[in-house]
Amino acid sequence: MNTNTSPVSLSKIDEERFGIRVAKAPEVTQDTFSLIMDFCYENGVDMLIARCPCSEQSSVQIMGQNGFLLMDTILYSKLDLLAVPAPQAPKDPVEFVVRSVRVGEQHTVKSMAAECFRGHKGHYHSDPKLDPAKCEEIYPDWAYRACISSEVADEVVVADMGNDLLGFVTLRLVDPGECHVDLVGIVPGRQGRGSYRSFLIHIMDWARSKEVKHLVAPVSIANVLTQNIIVHYGYRMSYSDYVFHKWFD
Repeated sequence: MNTNTSPVSLSKIDEERFGIRVAKAPEVTQDTFSLIMDFCYENGVDMLIARCPCSEQSSVQIMGQNGFLLMDTILYSKLDLLAVPAPQAPKDPVEFVVRSVRVGEQHTVKSMAAECFRGHKGHYHSDPKLDPAKCEEIYPDWAYRACISSEVADEVVVADMGNDLLGFVTLRLVDPGECHVDLVGIVPGRQGRGSYRSFLIHIMDWARSKEVKHLVAPVSIANVLTQNIIVHYGYRMSYSDYVFHKWFD
């Protein structure tokens, strides 16, 4: 579980990937804006990745006036585990089992993520100043690190069809009683096997064992397919963030 409460911090992994100094601000408000900007100037930041609640209209306007460019909008949908029962298991036996990732499978998960997220357009990909090839490395690397570091994910589950993995999900405990479903990937051409339903049954059981009350799914506003899928299973829109990039050049 990430307990960092600073309004802004340097991103070592982005600096290593892009060769520039990058900072991240997870929640920009009127109260933190000047502090975040001072940090960037004092630390020689080249690019700032800043998230701002869509409800913070005054902050959004200040950011626009100071050269921040909108790269993405993230919708956060919640599933209330106290109100929604787990979906029924498929009537027909599934061809796979959902289980925790095992030591040594991180490279397989990384390869799956490369297939699942090829061509995906996140906020990095939307920035023309960033190398597209480097942006393509982000999701596979994220999935890999989720398998080996508790700072990235608290749990990773996979769909195993006879030692042949066809999908994965990463879970991260955030606030007490809340868990983010950060990455969901099912290998192209292998969807439609009841995998999402099976994942959700397993995830809900795991979350309840951790006394989680809400699952939260962050989804880009452009990803309409995923939004429709999670609504079908009981998720409801809760809040949203804008994702801005600010270049200091």
